[in-house]
Amino acid sequence: MLRIATALFLLAPAMASAQCLTAEALDTGITVEYGSGSTSYIQRTDYGTIIDAHYDVFDYDYYGQIVLFETIDGVFEARRDTHRKDTWESDDDFGMAYDFEVEMARPYTADTRGNGVLTLLDSRYGPTDVSFGWSAYESDPLVVGDCSYEAVRVFTTEFSLRRGEVFTREIKYLPELGFGIQTGNSYYAMPASNANIVSMTAS
Repeated sequence: MLRIATALFLLAPAMASAQCLTAEALDTGITVEYGSGSTSYIQRTDYGTIIDAHYDVFDYDYYGQIVLFETIDGVFEARRDTHRKDTWESDDDFGMAYDFEVEMARPYTADTRGNGVLTLLDSRYGPTDVSFGWSAYESDPLVVGDCSYEAVRVFTTEFSLRRGEVFTREIKYLPELGFGIQTGNSYYAMPASNANIVSMTAS
């Protein structure tokens, strides 16, 4: 059973670990703290996707919001659901479906890319097709405290000519750990300071 609700509403700090993280930490959960002050609680589900419960301190006039991102490897979104802090009432709920097998993008090595069509499954207005692309680039290792993790920068882009909208996400994919940390998201106007990972601790 995922402990997302406890992590979100009690906002209890994770127990500090003196050891560097391994891929097994996803089974019990990893807490990520960003330079912006936002926090993510990331955990692997029983069916293989990854849930990122992201507490964003900057939205809704600084009252904060919680976004539940369900992803493949932390890279390709499968669902996102937005809540105001301290409530489960949904403000923005989307499912995602792609016209290609997203698993084919693995292992997210530098200088690889692809594109296709993303169908946004809006719970209120129904499905909408947008153009979608992803690309991977070399990156310096992610250094957090005394730990260093191999990293790849991955960008995903949604583009709708009809709506005149372009949304980009930046992910720091960590091959050793098997998941990516979202460090930028223009849809949610995440600040540049989100790229500064202050800490990562196992729960």
